[in-house]
Amino acid sequence: MSNTFRSILLGTAVSVLCGQSGPDGFRSNRLQPIPVLMPPPAREPSELLAHLRYIALRKSLDHIQAVTPAELTGFYGNAWWFHNHAGQIDLVLTQDEIKAFGVEDVERRGYLASGVSKARLNAALKGDPLLFPEELKGPDPTKLDNLPGNKDPGQREDYLAASGPLLRGLFDSGFYRLLKGIPRDLWDEVEVIEIRKMSGNDLDRLVILGFRGNPILEMTARRKADLTYVLIYFHYLVYPKRLYSLSSTPTP
Repeated sequence: MSNTFRSILLGTAVSVLCGQSGPDGFRSNRLQPIPVLMPPPAREPSELLAHLRYIALRKSLDHIQAVTPAELTGFYGNAWWFHNHAGQIDLVLTQDEIKAFGVEDVERRGYLASGVSKARLNAALKGDPLLFPEELKGPDPTKLDNLPGNKDPGQREDYLAASGPLLRGLFDSGFYRLLKGIPRDLWDEVEVIEIRKMSGNDLDRLVILGFRGNPILEMTARRKADLTYVLIYFHYLVYPKRLYSLSSTPTP
C-alpha cells in the first residue's frame, strides 16, 4: 500500500471516528472481560485477533511468541518499523516493560526511553524551552525510536547488538508497544473486517481490523510450514489518541 493511499485512508478513518466521539455517551466505560483460556494456534488469519486480545487484556508478554516467527533472521527491519511507527504515533513502553523484554541495553544506548516517544519529544522541542519537561531532557531526538542501521559506521556496534542477541526482545517489545494503541475497554468491539492475499506472495495475508465498522489497523499475517499463522507487520490507519478519546482507559 502506498504512503499516499495510507495517508488518505488515515485521514478518512479519523474523520469517521471523529463523527462518533460526540458526547460522553459515545465513550466506552465497560469492564473488559479478561480471557481465561489461551487461544489455540491460528489456522486462519482471522483467528489471530483472539491472540491479540489475550495478549493485550492479560498483559501476557510471553504469549507474543505464540503469534510471531520463532526464527527472526531477516526480521530486524520489522522490529525497526514497530518502534519507529510506535514513536510516531506516541505509544510508549514503561520501565517495567523495557526490563521484562530485556532491552535495557537498547535504552542505555539511547534508542528507547521509558515513557517517552519520538512524537512526544519532538512536540516538546517545538515548544517553550522554559516549559520543557524534565523527563524529556535525556533522550537524543536523532536516536530515539530510530533503531541503529547497518550503514552508519558510528552505529555498527549498536546495530550488531540490536540485530543479534537483542533482536527477540526488540521485536516483541515493539509488537507489544503497538498493541497498546487499542484501549483495553474497546477490544470487544474490534473485529476483522477484511482479509486479502498479498500480491505475488502466497504465504502472506493482509488483515485489516476495524472498530465500529471503520478500519483502524492493518497487519500482515504469514503462514508457517505447519499451516498456522503469525504476525510480522502492523500499521495504524487511525491515530491511537482518537481511539482513546472514545474510551475510559487512560492514554498510555
